[in-house]
Amino acid sequence: MSIQPHTTDRYGRTVAEVISEININLVMVVDGQAFAYRRYLSGCDAKEYLDAEFRGSRLRYGVWQVEGGDPRWHHPRRPPLPLQGNRLLCPRPGAAAPLSRFVVPKRKPPAGAGQGVLMRGP
Repeated sequence: MSIQPHTTDRYGRTVAEVISEININLVMVVDGQAFAYRRYLSGCDAKEYLDAEFRGSRLRYGVWQVEGGDPRWHHPRRPPLPLQGNRLLCPRPGAAAPLSRFVVPKRKPPAGAGQGVLMRGP
């Protein structure tokens, strides 16, 4: 088994192909266990990876079994929580909840500090 590094992603991780008797990356893409991430296809045979992804999607393997099995980067990001000052806006017009209801302290803050981490729901 060998690893053929191609580049480094924006987080400093090595982007590479894992080759044994077969190209492991390519098999994972065909089986719907991985996506062909377009940003990093320039260092390898891009057409081969895109064809593999197409075959996996047409045969409905792996993630493609579910209707709408799409790479995450095709979906828009969740909009930020609507805030008005230090209050979280509620769905009901004119209503707002204190942000402190959605804040969980990291550790016991000093008296009066009121610092914490905003916790988002599902």
